Amino acid sequence: MLNIAIGKRNQTTTDVFVEGVRQATARGQFQLTSDGWQPYKSAVTTTLSDRVDFAQLIKVYRAPNKDEHRYSPAEVAAVATWNSPLTDSGNENGPIFSTV
Repeated sequence: MLNIAIGKRNQTTTDVFVEGVRQATARGQFQLTSDGWQPYKSAVTTTLSDRVDFAQLIKVYRAPNKDEHRYSPAEVAAVATWNSPLTDSGNENGPIFSTV
């Protein structure tokens, strides 16, 4: 774990968290993939733009069947992505990123 920020899930706490990631990482280029939380876009763009390839992976879950219980794992129905304009993979099909 590179950093932790305790607080409300809002832009201010997100900014503190991403600044901590900046302090915890080397100056070299690296890839960062997050969930779809909107404040990550501005926090990463303003704080890590000089060294990060950033993408968001947004999972869309299907509605549970009537036979599924409350704690059954949800099935992913689709995946959407957002790639930072800072990301330039040189790939004609657009940037490639991984969650591995």
